[in-house]
Amino acid sequence: MSKRMQLKGFTLVELLAVLAILAILALITTPIIINVLRKANENTFLDTAYSINKAANNYYTTLVTSDNTVPLLVTYTKGEISSQRVTVDGSTQTTTTNYLDYTGSSPYSGNVYISESGDVEMAIYDNRSNICVTKSASDKTPVKSDKDESSCKLNKTIP
Repeated sequence: MSKRMQLKGFTLVELLAVLAILAILALITTPIIINVLRKANENTFLDTAYSINKAANNYYTTLVTSDNTVPLLVTYTKGEISSQRVTVDGSTQTTTTNYLDYTGSSPYSGNVYISESGDVEMAIYDNRSNICVTKSASDKTPVKSDKDESSCKLNKTIP
């Protein structure tokens, strides 16, 4: 048997061919994986928006049953919460208390407003998925919007 026939292993050409195939597979699958992750982040934030909407309705229902119907404005700034509401004596109270009990992480920025009549409005922004979710008083559920972070706000104040 010749010496050449006794050598075992892969040739350089075979190794390069395998690397080329792996690179092509990576090029094909990377955009697909990135798109799946982006959609997952969007859907997670939409779920959070639905949860905030439900929490706002629950907050209002709790106030109605205790004869304390007051407006509430929750503002999110860089993930931090600030709440403004009118107290029973008519004064405006600002606090970092989160009156809305919801699941999911807090929005990065935006507002949630609950009127005296129980209408919920929101414009909240998520910086991870770069989407704005809005809900007007006439909408039943929050919807994804094409607004950017600077315009994803409500023009509401507590009287």
